[in-house]
Amino acid sequence: MNVDAILFFAEDARLTDLNGNFEEFFTLLGIKDKVKICHDKVSVEHLFVPDTAFEHPKIYSKGFYSVFDALRRKCGVAGRCLNENKKLFLTRSQLPHAEKFDINIKELDRLFADNGFELISPEKLSLREFVDKVSDAKCVASISGTLAHNFLFCNKESEFIIVERTAANNEYQVGLNLIMGIRPTYIDAFRIPLPQSAVDPFHLFSKTGQMIAFIRDKGWIDNDTFPADLNARARELRQFMRIRRSRIAYEMRFFEWELREAICIAEACSESQRYYEPWIVGKKPLHFSDTFRRPFIRNLAKQMFLRVKGWLSCLLKR
Repeated sequence: MNVDAILFFAEDARLTDLNGNFEEFFTLLGIKDKVKICHDKVSVEHLFVPDTAFEHPKIYSKGFYSVFDALRRKCGVAGRCLNENKKLFLTRSQLPHAEKFDINIKELDRLFADNGFELISPEKLSLREFVDKVSDAKCVASISGTLAHNFLFCNKESEFIIVERTAANNEYQVGLNLIMGIRPTYIDAFRIPLPQSAVDPFHLFSKTGQMIAFIRDKGWIDNDTFPADLNARARELRQFMRIRRSRIAYEMRFFEWELREAICIAEACSESQRYYEPWIVGKKPLHFSDTFRRPFIRNLAKQMFLRVKGWLSCLLKR
């Protein structure tokens, strides 16, 4: 069907100009000149309204993928054979303030780099460069979230790995997986010492039991990534608490859609609280000021009492 224009509507007049990768997306498809982003009312002689191709979480259409399939053909990468030695990890570590808000992000990078993955930051590449980069990768791994949605530009025959950073399931990714017909391997690689929303702007990556099992099953190298001694645990927990308070204060930050994932969030919190138990329950001070707080003093007194009781018991037995 030949059309004169493809209409989009923006709520904000400042969003009516195409730029960046959005502009390149339509340019590569050869339809940039037909794209019109409107803010005010517009009249047309004939209007065609296509069926919905993707409406989360109701409709997952194979037709949605046809646009990305066409883009790959326009870039000349369709039909490329996979390079058995090419493995890519889509990282968040180069985003602004990533090391501050994505705790242990460098450790995650190191784990994948040590196992032959090239680290790439999609935000630093043009769309064409990214499509060309991923087109023949044998394996593409990504941190969960918007970053993993870039699988749409990849070769469907690739192996896909998603490193989870939250407890709530990203249902948009489930839809994209169904549309592409792929079955990524998911790895839980996060901890949430206190409840937080999946959309909160900070994350704590960690070598969980699931990640340890994945490393073992894959036969990967692990050069002591994610140190787990008491000092390392206390350090990352302090950073998590500090960021959490600075970003969301005392909010619990649950949204209505996350209620469906409540059992997953509760399970993740329980596991994390066992992992950080000495500081969570007040047996050890997380900050120096904690030594003057009632829970820590109470626990210290209890430990001293039990210790003295044990000494007296031993003396009486003699």
